[in-house]
Amino acid sequence: METTSPPKHQRVWVTTAEARETLRQLGQWQWQLENVEATITGWSRRKLRF
Repeated sequence: METTSPPKHQRVWVTTAEARETLRQLGQWQWQLENVEATITGWSRRKLRF
């Protein structure tokens, strides 16, 4: 019997409006701005090739 591994999680790009709505729904969570910016910068460098 062959076993298969579950599909790998894929990152999905969303619009700013979709991200904003998701963050709004999270309510009282707090975000460390430096970490958010570093994460976005890292994603951009890997995904957006100019």
